[in-house]
Amino acid sequence: MSKAIPNACMFCSHEVPVSFCKNCDCVLGKNCLINHNKLPVFANHVTVELDDTQKRTIVDSTKEYNSNTSENDDSGCNYDIHLQKCPHHETENQTLYCVKHDATICGRCLRTRHKYCIEECIDLFDVTIDEKLLDKTLTTISEFGTKIQDHEQAVKENIQLNDHCMSTSLKDLDEFCSDLIERINDLKENVYIDCVQRHKQTRERLVKIKETCDKEMLTVNKRKQLIETQVQLKHNRSLYIEAVRLKRDKKEISARIQQIREANHMIQYSFCPNDKLAQLLINIAKEIGWVQDKVDGSDEFAEDSSVDEACDFVAYIEFYPSEAAMERYDLTIKDDYLWEDNLKFYRNESASKPFPGSYVEDMLAWRGDYKKLETGYFYIQWLFPIPASSGLNNCAQELYAHEADEMQRDPIVVGKVLRSYEMMLDFYGMELVDVTSGKVRRCTKNWENRYAYLNRTFPNYIRIRRILICLGQLGYERFQVPLVRFIMAEAKVTEELHAVDSKIIRILIEAIKDEDDRLSMSTLLLDMEAFPELFDQYGLLKMKLIHN
Repeated sequence: MSKAIPNACMFCSHEVPVSFCKNCDCVLGKNCLINHNKLPVFANHVTVELDDTQKRTIVDSTKEYNSNTSENDDSGCNYDIHLQKCPHHETENQTLYCVKHDATICGRCLRTRHKYCIEECIDLFDVTIDEKLLDKTLTTISEFGTKIQDHEQAVKENIQLNDHCMSTSLKDLDEFCSDLIERINDLKENVYIDCVQRHKQTRERLVKIKETCDKEMLTVNKRKQLIETQVQLKHNRSLYIEAVRLKRDKKEISARIQQIREANHMIQYSFCPNDKLAQLLINIAKEIGWVQDKVDGSDEFAEDSSVDEACDFVAYIEFYPSEAAMERYDLTIKDDYLWEDNLKFYRNESASKPFPGSYVEDMLAWRGDYKKLETGYFYIQWLFPIPASSGLNNCAQELYAHEADEMQRDPIVVGKVLRSYEMMLDFYGMELVDVTSGKVRRCTKNWENRYAYLNRTFPNYIRIRRILICLGQLGYERFQVPLVRFIMAEAKVTEELHAVDSKIIRILIEAIKDEDDRLSMSTLLLDMEAFPELFDQYGLLKMKLIHN
């Protein structure tokens, strides 16, 4: 059955329809037809003039298609997109694609909702997809699927590895504690046996002395009893003889009593703890051990990367974008002024990435939260951006010259960079003494604990290198040398940072921007290695060195 024809142009909604566009699948009024034919986007459209019969035929066929679509498939997914109805205009097909808004639209949408997007709209009747493009599309989506599957498998393996690491770590902890306890018990047993033996020997000696005393006492009592009996019986001659005998034996008896007195010396044994061991366990050893992290990637390169690879990083001074970044953002060199993620982040206008990220003020509030700073891997690239992409956080944008210039001109941003630096110094057990000179010293409240952390985590020195590079680009170049010198002194002079070897220090030296400063720090490293006793804990000379 024939349906009623729209009584108005589908573009302006008030003109009488005089033509029908096969591509737009809509009727047009006289003026709208003229404008329609003028627009480049409709250049290849086919329009036909309508009489009453043609109007009804066209509209009926269109309505029949609409009816079939709604009856058979509400979503219209069985039909190509240009044959599906516009969600905003039920009588119109989605014959156009707006690139700007990534939306399929109808002719009426172009006149209303997308009237400013006409240059970015594509007529779907004019597009085709050739075999090459189709193959490329299918290949790309297949590659994505393969990568996701690979990552999914890697995640499963990491879950298993994590569980294995946990069980192994706990087992190692138990074994370590058992070994310690066993060793302590062995040491205890040795002292215990020695203590028992010594006291046993003393007891045996004293028992023998007591037996001697009893024997001598028995002899004396017998002679005393004999004398008393003779006195009672008035045997004067016997008393005389006994008195002579006693006088004769007096020295001998006195000598035996003296021997008893001398033998009866007392040696009091007591347990004396090993002060060095006690100091080590109670005062020095703050923990029985630690959970050491081994990351399969760090800020710029894997943890097991060679030092030479790290030193090659000095190209950061050139301020040139990486090819990977260019491809990721699909920009050319002339477009680098569009890259301002770091500037927006430090102005608190946008959060860090990846999602959900954090704003700079939120990050700066983490000062003192060492657990968060230890376990976080994606904040350091935003607090300290550098002119190179991060291998760990590919969502972090490189620092560009125009950004660095703008950030240095903004006193609020410069202040936040300083706060970021002070927060990380505190994290490493250090503090900034003088903003002008950049002098650094130990942080009294936490340096021992934080140094212990530094001594077991190499990736932190890669972070420190990033911090040094960033300072050189954002107006704090004067902070670079004092920090490197201080770390060098703590490693070579005081040996508190005993895990820092010369290779790590050279990595930090290469991050210094000024070539003369790099040379002087390299010379200083050689001097500290050769004559550490000539330097104080800040890396300053106690006396002048003469170089041949």
